[in-house]
Amino acid sequence: MPITTQLKDVNKMLRAATQSPVSTLTGGQRDVSNALAALEEASLQLLSKGLHFNTERLLLGRNGSNEIPLPGGNVIRVTPVDPSWQHRVAQRGTRLYDKENNTFTFTQDLEVTAVWFLTWDDLPESAAAYIAAYAARLFADNAIGTQNVAASVREEELNTRTEFLREHVNTAEPNMFYDSLGTSMTLDRAARGVVNSGGFR
Repeated sequence: MPITTQLKDVNKMLRAATQSPVSTLTGGQRDVSNALAALEEASLQLLSKGLHFNTERLLLGRNGSNEIPLPGGNVIRVTPVDPSWQHRVAQRGTRLYDKENNTFTFTQDLEVTAVWFLTWDDLPESAAAYIAAYAARLFADNAIGTQNVAASVREEELNTRTEFLREHVNTAEPNMFYDSLGTSMTLDRAARGVVNSGGFR
């Protein structure tokens, strides 16, 4: 569980946009709702890259109808491990779909790599800190304009990005690290301010 909390991070976002902090996330305040939405969007953008802490291999079995349901929970995507299946299978609703044979039924179980959306409490501290700093900068950019955002906001984004990448490189398996080089480069560009409200690039 991250040391930081959503309330603390929402207040960080509000302060970055020169707005007053709040004592609760409930109550329906518009600024709070916007900040929470920005925080969730930033989290999804990062986690959808597929990092070592939200990626795992699973064997997806067929049900009684020979269909392969997706795993329960907040799965962002699944990709067959076998390369011959990777362009043949698609996610359709809560099931896998065989595009080659135009059917939801399969003749075998499939081993996949699953990428999960993690709730805030399940994020590693370095990831939560980086997401919060990134979201704070974007929130401030949109609220008061890029030219008015304090240098300290951008500096915190840079520092948390550095720590996140350090931890990611040190704890990832070698193949996962090399697969994620594009993500690391993306995040590096993001911290230098190349990113706009469209997200991580």
